Amino acid sequence: MGGLPDRRLWGRAVRNPMSPLTRPDRLLDDAPVGLGTLDDELRYVRVNAALAGLTGLPRDEHAGRRVQEVSPGIDPEVVGLMRRVLQSGVPVVNVELDARALGVGQASDGRWLASYLPIRDDAGRIAGINMSLVDITQRSGAEDRVRALLRVGIGLAGALTPTDVADVVVRQALPAIGARAACLVLLSDEQRLEVVRSEDATIDSGASSAGTAAGLRGGGTTAASIHAPLALARAIRERRAVLFGDPARRGSSDALLLDTGAPGATAHLPLIVEGRPVGGLEIAFAAGREFSRIDRDFLGALAQETGQALERSRLYEAERTARQRAEAEHEQRDLLAQIVESAEDAIVSTTLDGVVTSWNAGATRIFGYTSDEMLGNDLDRIVPEDLRGETHALRRRVARGERIQAHETQRVAKDGRRVDVSLTVWPLRDAQGRVIGESRIDRDITARKQLEGQLLQAQKMESIGRLAGGVAHDFNNILTAITGYSELLIAELGPADPAREHVEAIRTAAERAASLTQQLLAFSRRQVLQPRVLDPNDIIARMEPLIRRLIGEHIELDAVLRATGAIRADPSQLEQVVLNLAVNARDAMPEGGRLSIRSDDAEFDQAYASEHFEVAPGKYVLLTVSDTGVGMDAATKSHVFEPFFTTKESGRGTGLGLATIYGIVRQSGGHIWLYSEPGLGTTFKVYFPAVSRVTGEPVPFRLEAPSRGTETILLVEDEQAVRDLARLVLERQGYIVLAAADGREALQVAARDPRHLDLLVTDVVMPGMSGPDLARTLRAGRPDLRVLLLSGYTRDAVGRRNELEAGMAFLGKPFTPDTLARKVHEALTSPESAPPSRSAPAQEGLRTPAPRPPGRAPGR
Repeated sequence: MGGLPDRRLWGRAVRNPMSPLTRPDRLLDDAPVGLGTLDDELRYVRVNAALAGLTGLPRDEHAGRRVQEVSPGIDPEVVGLMRRVLQSGVPVVNVELDARALGVGQASDGRWLASYLPIRDDAGRIAGINMSLVDITQRSGAEDRVRALLRVGIGLAGALTPTDVADVVVRQALPAIGARAACLVLLSDEQRLEVVRSEDATIDSGASSAGTAAGLRGGGTTAASIHAPLALARAIRERRAVLFGDPARRGSSDALLLDTGAPGATAHLPLIVEGRPVGGLEIAFAAGREFSRIDRDFLGALAQETGQALERSRLYEAERTARQRAEAEHEQRDLLAQIVESAEDAIVSTTLDGVVTSWNAGATRIFGYTSDEMLGNDLDRIVPEDLRGETHALRRRVARGERIQAHETQRVAKDGRRVDVSLTVWPLRDAQGRVIGESRIDRDITARKQLEGQLLQAQKMESIGRLAGGVAHDFNNILTAITGYSELLIAELGPADPAREHVEAIRTAAERAASLTQQLLAFSRRQVLQPRVLDPNDIIARMEPLIRRLIGEHIELDAVLRATGAIRADPSQLEQVVLNLAVNARDAMPEGGRLSIRSDDAEFDQAYASEHFEVAPGKYVLLTVSDTGVGMDAATKSHVFEPFFTTKESGRGTGLGLATIYGIVRQSGGHIWLYSEPGLGTTFKVYFPAVSRVTGEPVPFRLEAPSRGTETILLVEDEQAVRDLARLVLERQGYIVLAAADGREALQVAARDPRHLDLLVTDVVMPGMSGPDLARTLRAGRPDLRVLLLSGYTRDAVGRRNELEAGMAFLGKPFTPDTLARKVHEALTSPESAPPSRSAPAQEGLRTPAPRPPGRAPGR
């Protein structure tokens, strides 16, 4: 295979005109395709001018040289391909090879199609090879561009956002055309350019740069007017590509978005979709270049694919945004529907005619009707007949576009009961703003109205009680003088004295008046009670014969006593409660009926207590008194516990019976409720707090007959008539009495008189200084001083003001001379009235005076 050819053999072959190696039809000298003939040892026999131009050797220097000698850089695989043709006789046609594989120095960057065809002699033996080389460099470049466009098209088909479009262009299209940077922009609805991506480039901000004209900076999405002096803006505005192969030909007005750092060719491509510009693509090359037809076709196809992908991404983005908005609105509607459905209030929608179009679970809970029962039906179904006119008037206001806020009215539930509601209504409008219906919220305020009613009733009763208590207190001072002086006169008048009868009449009238004041004090919860733990069943059982005689034979008595708890109450006051209720029941059944008295155990939980004003949760004993009488209407029930209110004929009652019951029950810590309807009878339910049963009740202290005394008493009373009476009674008993009208005068009297003070008798409420304050002040220097307090209020009321301390005796007004004498004697002798030890904190110096009790004017 190596070495020089045998010139003699080669010469004979050439001189033989019939040799298959030298026939003229085997070779086309003028063909533009490289053609050559090789013998069976792969030596060149002949080459045409085109092939000689490729190898770089003159034509006549090829003959006799092996292929490897002419083309030292030929790929061994190509040589092996030729030998296989010689051995097998099978031709190889159109094998695509690059110039480096062929070892042809003049086409090192090209692409070629090589064909190797066997040459046979007359005997059919393979004598050599005909070879041809066709330059397909340009055709290969076009195919590369086509393949690149296919890849770009596939990539753009999956691009969902403008940024994805820019990524595909940069990664797949730029390498195919040898570009170094690209910038993709969008054309906004406001005709402004918005940068999507600037790859491998910096948008300069220098004074002479393109960026200044555009107002754009790298990586941002700042917009510039399409009318800016940009080459890309010009391409978009004119809807044609603007190409600068030679950087020097680019004018100063053709500013660029890209600044590659070195001048080079640029392409500015408008992105047009259905005749409408949607953006632009600017591409920069490292150096100048001539844009071939293939380049122009590729850039045009790239712009078309990019524009369509950009528009698809816009549509997808708009669709995705709309879908997200719709999903968000759907989720919000679902959330609102859940909120509406779970709301405690009734949320209802209707047409302007009042036909229900929506009905939530809250409406079902409040009114009892299900949505199936109400949808499509008139809302008047839950409106009381007497309020339908009001409802229709509100509907007309809403139809005019008004909004109704917090309107309180009533509705009718499915079971017929009336429900207090606070109503808020607003108009529903269509897309054009016309009112087509109304939506409403009905808030159940029944419990609130009940609590408000209970609070108002309690406040009213408290106000009346304060008034009644104040009147009774002042009247007690007057009755004290009347009763006291009557007692003194009767004691001085003989039995036959004609004036004695008149004085006794005065005393009797005063006692009756005192009885009335006691009832007023009972109502105002300021009477003197002697409570103890007792079994209510025992009290009622002992009273049963009396009650039967009281109500008469025409009324049946039914007593069922099942309570197991004990209560703490004044037995006489509990008896008065039962008797007064029995008398009221009797008067309500003039034609006969049944009176029922029951006792039961009861318990209030926290939920019940929260719905009833002033009720504390816990265990109670329930006393129920019911009758089958005429009953009461709502107006009567609202006043029934007020003092002096009565439905009886004139002269048949003072109107203090139920008021007294109310005061006794409340002062005992209990509660009383009334249930009554005209013609359906009346039921009183009285609740007393249950207490633990105890044995061994304390023996009450009994007053002994007063004996004459010699002690010194400081008497302080702002009411002169009472002060004069008390002084007279006490001096007749032998006591030394120092009198004063108020606390200040009392301190002055005590300071002037050197005598030892044994007892302070003082009114509780006085101008300037109260009785307890006076007692504490005097005890600071006289620790053994005993104290007796006087008041038209009760000991319990004084104690609640934290003014009554240990070692202070108490006497309520009105009192008789005998009662006063006995109580003074007790205060001077009883161990319970002894002052507390000096070691007690209360005796260590003066104490701050307690505030004056509310509701009392000075001197009262």
